[in-house]
Amino acid sequence: MRFSNINNLLWILSFFVLSLFGYMVYSNYSLDKAARYHNSVHSLELYSKEFDNFLLTQNKFINYDIINKKIEKFENNLEFLSSQNSIKLFPAKYAQLIKNIKKSFNDKEEIIEHFKSNNAQLLYSMHYLFDLTKVISKESNTTIAKNVKNVELNLLKFYINPTTDTRNITDKIAFLENLKQHNETLKYFLVHSKLTLHKIIQFHIMKTKQKENKLQKNILALDAFLTNYYEQNIYVIKIVIFFFVVTVISIILLLIFTNKKVEYMAYHDSLTKLANRTNIELYLQERIEKFNQETSKIAVLFIDLDRFKNINDTLGHHIGDALLQEVASRIQTILDPTDILARVGGDEFMIISEKRINLFSPDKLSQNILELFIQPLKVQGHTLSVTMSIGVSIAPDDEIDAAALLKFADIAMYEAKESGKNRYRFYKERLSILANDRLEIEQSLIHSLHNGEFFMMYQPKYDIKTQKTIGLEALVRWQNPKLGFVSPDKFIPVTEEMGLIIELGLFIFRQACQDFIEFEKHSPHLKSISINVSAIQFYEENFIEKISKIIEETGISISKIKIEITETHIMKNIEHSMEILQKLKTKGFEISIDDFGTGHSSLSYLKLFPINELKVDKSFIDDIPQDGSSVAIVDTVITLSKHMGYVNVAEGIETKEQNDFLLSLGCEVGQGYYFSKPLKANDLIAFLDKE
Repeated sequence: MRFSNINNLLWILSFFVLSLFGYMVYSNYSLDKAARYHNSVHSLELYSKEFDNFLLTQNKFINYDIINKKIEKFENNLEFLSSQNSIKLFPAKYAQLIKNIKKSFNDKEEIIEHFKSNNAQLLYSMHYLFDLTKVISKESNTTIAKNVKNVELNLLKFYINPTTDTRNITDKIAFLENLKQHNETLKYFLVHSKLTLHKIIQFHIMKTKQKENKLQKNILALDAFLTNYYEQNIYVIKIVIFFFVVTVISIILLLIFTNKKVEYMAYHDSLTKLANRTNIELYLQERIEKFNQETSKIAVLFIDLDRFKNINDTLGHHIGDALLQEVASRIQTILDPTDILARVGGDEFMIISEKRINLFSPDKLSQNILELFIQPLKVQGHTLSVTMSIGVSIAPDDEIDAAALLKFADIAMYEAKESGKNRYRFYKERLSILANDRLEIEQSLIHSLHNGEFFMMYQPKYDIKTQKTIGLEALVRWQNPKLGFVSPDKFIPVTEEMGLIIELGLFIFRQACQDFIEFEKHSPHLKSISINVSAIQFYEENFIEKISKIIEETGISISKIKIEITETHIMKNIEHSMEILQKLKTKGFEISIDDFGTGHSSLSYLKLFPINELKVDKSFIDDIPQDGSSVAIVDTVITLSKHMGYVNVAEGIETKEQNDFLLSLGCEVGQGYYFSKPLKANDLIAFLDKE
């Protein structure tokens, strides 16, 4: 009986020990999830602080691309925290906390957008007001000049210190308005002073609003809620440990392991086990505070894999993850023990390398990394070629602030990408200027179409034999009040990236159709108008339906329109391109391939495309008839187009010698400054009338 009781106790104890073990396993799983949620909330807190730092800037250079990325990452973390699985996991209060964060984030985002717009306008306004002041200061009337300078000085004081009394400004403006001198510049100054005063008031109101910082408070409330929620879980664990003394040691070890795991996850990337962004930023800040600028330097290398998205989309995320692990392992093989490698984003890595000046060589390190990937990687049965773009910033040469060094390395990395990828670039001050120019173009483009800033020009295409205009190419131009004339090669890529090319493309198509109907009245030889189509338009789902509707509304004959698309864009997705081209051909459009010879077309595909016209790129025409290689290429394209039944067009003809030589080769249609530069609609009508 006694023996039996002991056995029963052992069975009961074993049952509870197993139950405790199972409970501890479940607790470990819960803590793992806790780490994920805490990491996300911590990221929200960091991004919120960066939003506040962004809004504290006044007249310094601001890289809006970076804050836009932070907003996007904030939204991604918030989306994870507000998923249905997350809502179900926690008590009802959690959903309300998430709702509060979303509302305060929307308010903060609205302030940021207002700040970006108002700050840019305000700085421009202050510069413009300063220019007016200099002009008015030359007036003989010293009373006007003195009061003008007084207004400008007080506006600057109010801009810097919002507590400054504005009565002096308004009094001086009122005084100047009462003067009877008929001075146009003074009138502009008065109008602009009032506008500037209004903008400054808006600026400070907006800054006052952002000081409330409800977003940070709501994030901290969520963090406190999660902390309390999991502390309660840990408290239950402690109670269980108290009743099962026999398992104290194992439970303590498990808790220690769990805590270390949570701490590790907070500062390391779960996929590659490298340091994460938080870790590397803290490390960089620490090194900058401690390093000796006279004997050492610190290099920040920002690495981004080229075309990684293609691998992810084509082979799947599991292959992409395995590739990132292989990349991390290969880079580590050439780093010194003192170098720190981190994964800071999806396909982004960062290296911090501190060396004595005589051993400091970030260019060599960057080149070694690029050469490291000349040989393809073997990933789960796939042979993958990897290239990368690297941006480098240096302390103290570029800056001695951690945030600035990270930003500069990021800017330099984008310069490397735009320069052709698979290379490295060092940060230079001009890159910030280029980034600012790009930002100005982006901001100016937003309302440009609705403000009527775009206009059309048309370049004649002529029969080389008869020297008569037989066609036109529609070209869009942009004249902005602030930026002036902006060339298409600058603004077209930006409109494509911003998605504005869809609306702009429809404007071009409609205007070209309307104008061509009028042009036909002035020339019996005019047969067609060529309209360029962006690759983004070409792959838009309802592209054909939208342009067909324009044709129906304008009443133009569909056979008069040539859809012009570059060879490179067609070859990006051959099957889709062939399908769209066939639909366009069936509708009655003519198809023209632009810049032929600059891409990588296969003749086997070329014969299948339903096209009517091949345009020889200007780069080949420039060097004929002197350059034998260019002559051979042009002659081949002309012969090829004739045999395949295509019309051949030579772009960029600028001299009679080029024109006559192309005629001798059998070229049919020409286009270029030799015959006519692009013309506005009225000028083109006059040109056609003279013919």
